[in-house]
Amino acid sequence: MRFLFALLLTLCLALPAAGPGLADDPRPVDLLLDRLAEADGPTEATTLAEEIVAAWMEPQSPTIRLLMSRAGQALRNEDAALALDLLDQVVVLAPDYIEGWNKRATLQFFLGNFGASLGDIEHVLVLEPRHFGALTGLATILERLDRPEAALEVYERLLAVHPFAPGALERRDALRQSLSGQPI
Repeated sequence: MRFLFALLLTLCLALPAAGPGLADDPRPVDLLLDRLAEADGPTEATTLAEEIVAAWMEPQSPTIRLLMSRAGQALRNEDAALALDLLDQVVVLAPDYIEGWNKRATLQFFLGNFGASLGDIEHVLVLEPRHFGALTGLATILERLDRPEAALEVYERLLAVHPFAPGALERRDALRQSLSGQPI
């Protein structure tokens, strides 16, 4: 269980916080996502993905910022129940805040609550169909649920959005090979 919390904490904290200059940047997330889909290589894709995540992470209000901060602290303290409660409050107070749903989906996944995670991923993808983190989570869950055809479709969608998404190309190719009956 300690490993699970460490992994979850690492994933949550690895996402960059929005920088002070990002809000002044005239490029909307849609333009960044368009550029990401056309990225020439992994370095450019990583930079664009970090900018996109930073924009998604920017809370709508000081209250949401505080709740997200406290949820992160709860995870650092290995208190998943408190983190989940705080994220529940985030999605109630700010239902259009993508990262509230996404963080809760991630936590639910690591707690083994795949159904709840899928529900939250659905909310994320309604708000932002090109959310590469949610697509990654969806594909991973579908693989865990032994739904390789569906997972393959999601990996294809993911790679159309983020052609250099870490591990996605390898997972897609492995699923293609497996579904074609060839040994991996």
